[in-house]
Amino acid sequence: MTIADIDSIALGKQFTAEQLDEKRQNRSAYDYLCRLHAVRNWLAACLAEESIPAPIDLEENLRNGVLLARIGGTFAPDVVDKIFDLSQEKYNAAGPVYRHTDNINAWRRSMIKLGLPEIIIPETVDIYEGRNIRTVFCIYALAIYALRLRWKLDDGTRNVPAIRNEAGNLNFSEDEMEQIKLRLQEEGVNVSWGEFGGLIAKRGATNVAADVLEVIGQAVAGDDVDKLLGVLLNHESGFIFVEKDLGPAYLEALKAAKSDGAELTASHVQAIIQIVNETEALSRLERYLQTGHSDNENSEDLTELFHILADLDPEKVIQAALPLYNDLLHERRANQEEPLSLEQVHDIVNVSNACIQVRISALQGNADDVYLSLQDPALSIGEALREAYKAEYFHGLLRICKEPEPESPEQKTISNLKPTIAQLISVVTSINQLTPDDLLITDLLRALDSHDETVFVSILTKLNIEEVNETYSKIYFKEATEKRPQSKEELQVLISKANVKIAAALKEGTEVLQLNNNVIASDEKATQALLTKSTWADQSIVQPAVIEWYYRDLSKDLKTKYANETGNHEPETLPVAKVIAQPYGPAEDDFVVVEIKKPSETATIVPETKSSDVQKWPLNSEEIKSVLRRVNEKFDNHYRKAEHQIAKAQKTIREHLKSKYAASQQRQRERAAQIIQNGYRGMKSRNRFDEFRHSSAPSVDAIRPFTVLLRDNDKDYDEELNVERTRSKITHLIKNNAKLDEDLIELDKKIGLLVKNRISLQDVLDHSDKIEETKSAFDKRQPSLRRPARKDLASLEVLFFHLQAEPIYLTNVYNTSSLPVSTFIGDIILPLFHFGSEKREEYLLVQVFAEILNTYIEQLTLPNEFLNNKTAKKLTATFTSMFQSFPSAAAVTVALKSDLIEFQKGESAEEHFGLSPAELFESMHGREPRDLEEALSEPRVDEIVEKSKSFVIQWTDRFTKQLIDGLELPRNVRYLIKNCAISLRNHFTGLKETEIHQLVAKFLFVTYVEHALTDSKFVKRETGQGLSVRQTEILRVVVQLIRYAVDGQGYGADQPHMQSLNHELIVVNSLYTSFTASHLTPETTDAIYGLNRYSAFADIIKPKLHIETKYVKSIVKAVDDHKTAVFKEDSQLLKVLATVKVPEEETVVLNLRPMAHSGLEGHEGNELFVETKKQIVELLLSGLPGNTIPRLLNAKPTREQEDAYQALLKDIKEGQSIASTQESIRTNLAKLEALNLTTSTDGYQSLITAIAKDIISMKKYRIQRKEQLDSLKKLVGELEATRAEYMDRLDKYQKYLDHTLDNISVVSRKPSIQFQKGGRAEKKFNKRVTKEKPITISTTAEKLVKKGIAVAGQMTPKELSKTQVEISNNPEVKGAFSIVVSTKGKDETTTAILFQDLLTADAAKESEFKIEERLRVEPTAFVAYLNRKYHVK
Repeated sequence: MTIADIDSIALGKQFTAEQLDEKRQNRSAYDYLCRLHAVRNWLAACLAEESIPAPIDLEENLRNGVLLARIGGTFAPDVVDKIFDLSQEKYNAAGPVYRHTDNINAWRRSMIKLGLPEIIIPETVDIYEGRNIRTVFCIYALAIYALRLRWKLDDGTRNVPAIRNEAGNLNFSEDEMEQIKLRLQEEGVNVSWGEFGGLIAKRGATNVAADVLEVIGQAVAGDDVDKLLGVLLNHESGFIFVEKDLGPAYLEALKAAKSDGAELTASHVQAIIQIVNETEALSRLERYLQTGHSDNENSEDLTELFHILADLDPEKVIQAALPLYNDLLHERRANQEEPLSLEQVHDIVNVSNACIQVRISALQGNADDVYLSLQDPALSIGEALREAYKAEYFHGLLRICKEPEPESPEQKTISNLKPTIAQLISVVTSINQLTPDDLLITDLLRALDSHDETVFVSILTKLNIEEVNETYSKIYFKEATEKRPQSKEELQVLISKANVKIAAALKEGTEVLQLNNNVIASDEKATQALLTKSTWADQSIVQPAVIEWYYRDLSKDLKTKYANETGNHEPETLPVAKVIAQPYGPAEDDFVVVEIKKPSETATIVPETKSSDVQKWPLNSEEIKSVLRRVNEKFDNHYRKAEHQIAKAQKTIREHLKSKYAASQQRQRERAAQIIQNGYRGMKSRNRFDEFRHSSAPSVDAIRPFTVLLRDNDKDYDEELNVERTRSKITHLIKNNAKLDEDLIELDKKIGLLVKNRISLQDVLDHSDKIEETKSAFDKRQPSLRRPARKDLASLEVLFFHLQAEPIYLTNVYNTSSLPVSTFIGDIILPLFHFGSEKREEYLLVQVFAEILNTYIEQLTLPNEFLNNKTAKKLTATFTSMFQSFPSAAAVTVALKSDLIEFQKGESAEEHFGLSPAELFESMHGREPRDLEEALSEPRVDEIVEKSKSFVIQWTDRFTKQLIDGLELPRNVRYLIKNCAISLRNHFTGLKETEIHQLVAKFLFVTYVEHALTDSKFVKRETGQGLSVRQTEILRVVVQLIRYAVDGQGYGADQPHMQSLNHELIVVNSLYTSFTASHLTPETTDAIYGLNRYSAFADIIKPKLHIETKYVKSIVKAVDDHKTAVFKEDSQLLKVLATVKVPEEETVVLNLRPMAHSGLEGHEGNELFVETKKQIVELLLSGLPGNTIPRLLNAKPTREQEDAYQALLKDIKEGQSIASTQESIRTNLAKLEALNLTTSTDGYQSLITAIAKDIISMKKYRIQRKEQLDSLKKLVGELEATRAEYMDRLDKYQKYLDHTLDNISVVSRKPSIQFQKGGRAEKKFNKRVTKEKPITISTTAEKLVKKGIAVAGQMTPKELSKTQVEISNNPEVKGAFSIVVSTKGKDETTTAILFQDLLTADAAKESEFKIEERLRVEPTAFVAYLNRKYHVK
């Protein structure tokens, strides 16, 4: 494979990310193979042996270390004294064996001895196992290092050869390239070949021993060349680039420097060596350039030039560029009189190398590679480059690189390498002059050349060509291929002409298909109508006078063609004509495939229809034209024969048509009059409707027809009542489910204590009875809709509305109060928002948490403080508690259900589990290990740790992938992570998107996923089986591993046995961050709920809140305790808070509403306004006349209107009538005008406008109410399902207790023998009564303190010794104890305690348990003490 074959590029082709990555891999592989080839040749030159393995096999051969040891022995024979398997017979027979590592170790020692930086020397195990890419890197560095130090070979008779950079000069097979690509990927190595200068010091030693400098000084003073060379050539001295033949020149230069008074420091000596070397090399170069070697075309004869340039700068010389160096050096020397300077030579080498790099980038890379190569400072064209044109640079240079060599000898140069610097400048200059449209046209022509229709169409889009229809892309492509447009204007003309031709073809094709189908359907009239308006009529082929003659001939010809094409000469009916080929141009392949779905529809072009789908039997356009012309000719012949008779008939027909036309005109005039009348009436109706909908001040006439919409019907009443009852039921269910859940958890604990014989069965039965009583009370009680007086709730309703709708208030409560998280969530947030039971309430609830999160983020200084500072624990617990309160919290365990079941099975099969080597070692040997290494040296410990790690990795991977594939985030979670990303982005403006995604992923995991994954309650609900202690422990390890991954953490040097998990952490981090990023979609946060922050204040919203009074007290107290922090100093809500009254009822229903406008005096004016609106609507519904409110109030009602009014009222008060209502309205209007709520100057317009708004909102409100009721019913179903689960658990517990009682009743009966009548003996069971044996223990407080059971407290040692403690159990009550404490000279006290209270204190991790003032015990120790004395046999 040549360079050009590595990645030949189709011009105009667009590459995918995978293809571009493939190109980069090809380039890396090619570069590495060139270096590998250079290393192989260098080894062969050093060892004077050509049997070195081929480059592709060299890495594998290095495993035995023989070649390495040989090269090490060449330079350091005192280190490599013995080589195992020198002939490689054992290696060839059986592969590498362990003793081959001796060779590798010897080589490593020799490299260290030679001073090669240890950082680039690979480890023994890597070389032995074949990971030798770094070994090749090391040998390459060794070659450069040895050349700098001018090491000698063959006992000093031969110089170390320079390693030759073969890039651009080698060809490799595809198999070789694929092998190397695979190795590079497996080892994950990205070797940077340009970093040798940083790894190997280039300037030589700068700190040389004083005695070395003294010897140099002596040699210079004594004019002793041999003595000087002896010091300089000694590698221990640290000088580099020392040439033995230049000893006299070094001596003269040093003498000259010393005579100038300069001190001979190490750096000064090294600088002189390099100056002498460069001067000598430049002299050799001048001699070379004067000998006329430039006419030699064979690069192999440029060896002398290679050595000269290698002496000047060995690391920059590229073998393939030697001819180019030669050309440019001769050219530069010919243009000046004096010899070339060192800077000029360096410039030529740099320019040539840059040209070679551009060539390699063009032939094997892509546009990015070429653009990067062109930016090389040596080319001096970086400022002229334009990034937008890099694809053009690439294609232009690629053409030059692929141009064939010139045939005429005078056009040839020694190098024949392209591009030259002149060509580079020419390409860049010419391309920079192109406009963006020129570039796209160039790409389009390339697409035409490469027959790439996809790219062609995309370029049409980019050029904004008008009237482009992608359906016609094949036709455009064909036309463009033939015409080859050279500008955007030419392309536009081409597209327009193509569209005209296609439109004509489509129209004619439609007519052809419709004509054929009309004929098939025997529809002569439709055929005639079609012909009259057809393309053939436009072409004057169809003659109106002959229109009735065409059908017969068309039908005959169609049947004949069908028979000829299909072979069916007597078909019952012809099929429908659907698909034909319609020509649009003169060429044979200038056609479009036209398809029609139904005979009466317009046809469409079908680009991809196969030729076999085209129907050949329908008459085509040319055949139809032929029929029409034939009929025309027949008609002309007939007309000439009967012209007189035809003229007479035409006259008669014209007179008939004239009278018919007059009658038609009269009918049209009558219809027009009717339309005008109807239009006038409709216009008036529409004007009123438009006024009602759009006017800011509608009239009474405009709203009167629509007031009927405000009239409540039975359905409205039923739905309102249903909503109220459902809300009340939800409140009732939530309250009792929470209580039942707490009771069941407590019952579960008590049964656990019963099993351990820590409490009596009676205690458990009492608690079970208590739960049963609570359940019965719930079943009997029905939700109540009774409400306290509305006026007592007004302030509370306003306060709670604003607490809901304005999240800053509750955020202030959260940030300033010290309330426990459970209280803040359970007693304040959830009840206030009715447990998020409706969409509005859920949206407002998450708004609060979004505000809490935002205020938390605004307090951060650095991004890494996010969820890591002192307030993070409270924030995490708060959000976790909130998420768990929603039914959607189970989404995690639902997504992992099958995996959790498999996990529980798999965990039980694991015999041992442990990730702490120290704990495992201590459990085996009864002592702590000295260190981690000792613990891991125990085979059994290592085995358990490795198996445990594998188990954890397996389930971490499974859980992560299943979460990503199966977890659908609930809307509350999506809303909050979206807000989290926005807040982070706004606060930390310098964060990258990937960093934001990682922080949001961490928030999502620790607040939502983590708890759900380890909560036994959730797991049991899905799998039917709770988590054991060990399963919980393992899951916590898995969760911790995922948390490390999400947080971007890993295991460090303090846990080396866990570092192998770091790769899994990286994978999990990538998966989880991508999963999170996929949910941070461009949609707005408001779109998630379909609501926004203003929705709560909309007129249509009429929120109600069912809430228990105990929660009302909690909310009001929390707000009142922190009111100065919750509200601003001038806030009106402070006044509202001061007037709040907490109702006495157990449950209340609040009609939440915003605070009245500042112009109102309290809420009475607002309520009076609503009442007056209602009365005006009632008058309008009764039919009372009047187009203004004053006229309405002055109108005299008829009997019919009075009856209609009475029918409207549900509760008729005595004396209530239209007249009394009119008077009431007048009174109300006077009050409202005094409150500035309305005015008589505009006819009380504000009331009319308000009624219009109510009418408009009513329909929306009814739709919303229905959606609300559906949502509430769904929630009731979920709550009842949860309650059914609890009842099922309670039933199982009850059966267990019944079974226990049955067992006790059997074992507690003792048999006795009694004689029955007849003398027969019978065994009879009597109830056995058992009691605990009373035991009393006497001790002292001092002994209890010494045993760590009691706490000394304030008592002195003497008081402790005198204090007696007597402990007695109660035989009647299991787990009850009496403790008597007495101190001489003080009163004796007796205290009764329950063992269960001690266990509770122990579980709560309390440090002390108070018996009485003198005696306090440590719960854990006292429990153990009582167990030993009373329970352990």
